[in-house]
Amino acid sequence: RMSDGTEIAGVPGTTEAVAVIATAVNPITTAYASGRVLTVRFVILDTIRLAAVLPFPVWPAVHEGTTIRSRGHDREGISMNVQSIIGAKGAEVATIAQTATLAEAVALLDERRIGALVVSGDGRAISGILSERDVVRMVAQQGCDVLTNSVGSAMSVDVVTCTHGDGVDRLMSLMTERRIRHLPVVDDQGLLAGIISIGDVVKNRLAELELENRALADYISGR
Repeated sequence: RMSDGTEIAGVPGTTEAVAVIATAVNPITTAYASGRVLTVRFVILDTIRLAAVLPFPVWPAVHEGTTIRSRGHDREGISMNVQSIIGAKGAEVATIAQTATLAEAVALLDERRIGALVVSGDGRAISGILSERDVVRMVAQQGCDVLTNSVGSAMSVDVVTCTHGDGVDRLMSLMTERRIRHLPVVDDQGLLAGIISIGDVVKNRLAELELENRALADYISGR
């Protein structure tokens, strides 16, 4: 059963399959236009259900670097990864020293409108990470006087990182399993090379879905 109530008892042929897929294409477009994340969730679930009953792949090999035709233009099918995200957003990272006070950290978080600071003395070697949650937890436990304490007293030293080759699925898995919203990016030497937030992951996952949706629509229409 699709999210809109459509029953799928089995799809015997291509004609029927195309008709069923068409019911999944429109909600995707609607979701992007209206920003309804709930609709996107249903579309993902519908796609999984379609894959189980259709006599052919739900969409072509979008992630294998092959060229596909989309609305009359060639486009490279690629899977989003950390390198592509950093390439689009930039590698700048807000850092702070361990010796700074929590009050200074809060001011920097507010000034930069971000949710976490990488703790580093030189902007490259990672000593820890300080998030909004860390500060709130300290204040809740010890009161506002804690804001005069050092960043080093509140930061998380068990820093979960990612590399340029990690894909969006890997990032989502790490964030979900570790219940975190920020992943510093490290290079081959383990030095800071960027940062990925949960907002970056959501944005780029939606971009992946849009690419796959367009490929699926073109595949159905024979473009």
